Amino acid sequence: MFINTFLNTTNERLTALNLEVITDRTLRFWVTSGKVSRPIMIGRNRCFIEDHVVECINIRKAQSEHNAMTRADKAIAVPFAMQSIADIAGDNGIYMVPHVEFRIVHETAVDYGTVRGPEGAASLIAEITKGLTDERFYSICLDNRNRVLAIHLCSIGDHASTLVHPRSVFRTAVYSSAVAIVVAHNHPSGDPEPSPEDIAVTRRLHEAGKVLGIPVLDHVIVARGVHTSMRQKGYL
Repeated sequence: MFINTFLNTTNERLTALNLEVITDRTLRFWVTSGKVSRPIMIGRNRCFIEDHVVECINIRKAQSEHNAMTRADKAIAVPFAMQSIADIAGDNGIYMVPHVEFRIVHETAVDYGTVRGPEGAASLIAEITKGLTDERFYSICLDNRNRVLAIHLCSIGDHASTLVHPRSVFRTAVYSSAVAIVVAHNHPSGDPEPSPEDIAVTRRLHEAGKVLGIPVLDHVIVARGVHTSMRQKGYL
């Protein structure tokens, strides 16, 4: 399938599954970042096949599940009577609240130990992302002894020019009173080398961390048993 046919076929399948369709820009980002396999050569032409369609569907499913969990985490339902108290109160002037419901997410404490260097961060994220076929970006929040306070899933790779926005990375760091953070993401392709987008994100987060007073100690890329430290490469 050439790219236009591929996009139409993929979007028809996504629509049937009630998933968000993709654009040409989204596809190009997924291919260049390794989330979707590169087109194969058929004769002298580069073409997409059914496997590429399945890869796109799996990415959209994962993003949809992540978004659903995020919405659930923030859900607070408060049914509210749309009448004045005077209208619904009894003769004694007493108004009984019919129903109030709060749903709160309870987090179980987990001891992740300490992170001392890129190897420690890589070990944590490698375990979390084992077997995943999509790229995920995490922030590891640390205290003043480099103990892990929280690990936050910031985003699942999408078509944006940067993989993640600083507000997603630093939100949990602020909530957990982190002294510093390490950010990390996986490369399902198996190649740990940083892309131009990875370098740009690293520098953007580094600048944001300086403004907030929460330094970014490193950006670690994990890929099938190997990892790359952006600090060791001189990007931080």
